[in-house]
Amino acid sequence: MPRLPRLAVGTVQPFADSQLITWALMQALRQCGREIQHFASRAVLSADGGSAINGCATRFLDSWVMSPDVCQSLFLRGVTQCDLAIVEGAYAPRQSKSPPGGHLDAVSHWLCLPRLAIIDVRKLSPCRLPEAPAGIEGILLDRINDEADLARWQTAFETLWGVPVLGALDECTAARWCAAQLKPGERPPAELCGELGTRFSARSKLARIATLADRSFSPGADGGVYCRCRAAGRLRVAVAYDRAFRGYFGDTLELLEQGGAEVVAFSPLADEALPEDIDLVYLGDAQMAANAEALADNQCMLMALRSWVCCGGAAYAEGGGLAYLCENFESADGRRLALTAAIPATARCFPSRESAEPCEMVLPRDTWLGSAGTRLRGYRPASWQISLSPTAGVAATPDESPSLLVRRGLVGSLAQINFAAQPVLLSRFFTPARAGLRFSPSQVAL
Repeated sequence: MPRLPRLAVGTVQPFADSQLITWALMQALRQCGREIQHFASRAVLSADGGSAINGCATRFLDSWVMSPDVCQSLFLRGVTQCDLAIVEGAYAPRQSKSPPGGHLDAVSHWLCLPRLAIIDVRKLSPCRLPEAPAGIEGILLDRINDEADLARWQTAFETLWGVPVLGALDECTAARWCAAQLKPGERPPAELCGELGTRFSARSKLARIATLADRSFSPGADGGVYCRCRAAGRLRVAVAYDRAFRGYFGDTLELLEQGGAEVVAFSPLADEALPEDIDLVYLGDAQMAANAEALADNQCMLMALRSWVCCGGAAYAEGGGLAYLCENFESADGRRLALTAAIPATARCFPSRESAEPCEMVLPRDTWLGSAGTRLRGYRPASWQISLSPTAGVAATPDESPSLLVRRGLVGSLAQINFAAQPVLLSRFFTPARAGLRFSPSQVAL
């Protein structure tokens, strides 16, 4: 039975943040020579601490989106280049109905993960501790004041919960402010991660954490054969990627390539045309607020994408990528810019502190991604709103601001969808090649 060191690290308090102390733990273990793969237990894109610390982008394991077999397969695929896996998330409350979406408890059960609980001491009531989640084997204390504060809370938890405190991190005010400014896909500065690791190491029992993680694992799935999709002939997928477009799930792109697709990057900011001889255009989530003017200035690319969509070329666009294809974009400060106009609609972006909410969407008509009625699961950020023109000619979900819409060969979603977690949907990416729908920019002129 193979030994595969791994840990679940999660919060137990509502609205507590696990990000900074997880980065601190990863950095401290990295400084001890461990090669770490970070996983998130909800398929929601966020700042990528994993890349900054160990050079390996964060991967995603989500019990709401994927089955146990798919979870094990993606986990095994993700740990081939590391010697320690850390799965971050939130544990479900014991005595209340679990909110919708993925939970660390289920992933911990599927992967037999040793469990650490993160406690934000600033959120604790002086006379009442939260209830211990099932199976917890250690505690990490976050936002302590000083050594006396650490000793007080350590005594309380070890006495009442009966499990050891294995690490602690102080307030780190500047680091928390810096982390809060990062956009999805951005890496925290190396200096920030180094400081976090040093401060965590000073108050932690890293050897005991490593020992806890080191246990055997008997998977029921083979991560090497997860993707059985194969392109019948050449399949070229044009993927928007530059400083504006960073919102992608790495497993999805990797499995497309594993299935024989050629993934070709292009820049909506800098390129004047789509790549030649392509089958599918993939626009991931984009940081529109910071890049809308630069994107709007590239009229050649706007025209190329409008031609592709209006002539029926297969395309998938998500979040900010969908907003980019709309006729107009309105920012939070009232700016209004004309964009691609492939969709007669206005996209609005506004700041929101709410986390992305799980949503299940139904395709409103037959598309290359699936037939009418096909269900897709993802997480919709609260910051986007789409207003369709009354004469748009777009099939859409019946939401006031549609979560999912279809126009000719385009499928657009305001939710983030990890197609690697939904193999039936991933297989549909290969249908454009099987159907022989290949175009070049010269064939899709206005």
